Amino acid sequence: MPMSKLMEKRRGREMVKVWTPFVSSDNLLISIISGIGVVIEFTYVSIFITYGPKKERAKIIGLCALALILFITFAFVSLFALHGKTRKLLCGITLDISSTIMYASPLSVMMSVIKMKSVEFMPFSLSLFTFLCGIFWLTYGLLSRDLFLIVPNGLGTGLGTAQLILYAMTARTGVI
Repeated sequence: MPMSKLMEKRRGREMVKVWTPFVSSDNLLISIISGIGVVIEFTYVSIFITYGPKKERAKIIGLCALALILFITFAFVSLFALHGKTRKLLCGITLDISSTIMYASPLSVMMSVIKMKSVEFMPFSLSLFTFLCGIFWLTYGLLSRDLFLIVPNGLGTGLGTAQLILYAMTARTGVI
């Protein structure tokens, strides 16, 4: 999967997580980290749009516009139409879906690695940090007993582990 698709999936996840202070008041850590993530992703997308291939620019601008429209719609619906536990449930499920999509996005790259027997398109650092991100957020979710953090990050930890195992198996055969 091209890096532009991976970055768009992550950007959507961070935008949803920034919304958490409006859902419950005990999410300061998640809000700060996600806010920083949005700034980093916005910077990355801006650089890509400025210097990327012309054909890809229009596609990314369209995807960013779609993500922004979805986020604004989500924010208004959850803020004005839903209250209390219903709002928290909608936001939690939405976060779980977007987080799971983010963690599962390298699966197509993993299929390419298996077919080509080369890790050329699966950088080790991306696999390592996917695993670490999953394990750290899973630990935080377990400590705070938050199922909305446990479920997607448990899946993310498993998928990150699979990426690292695949990388090790492919690297061991000498084809890198």
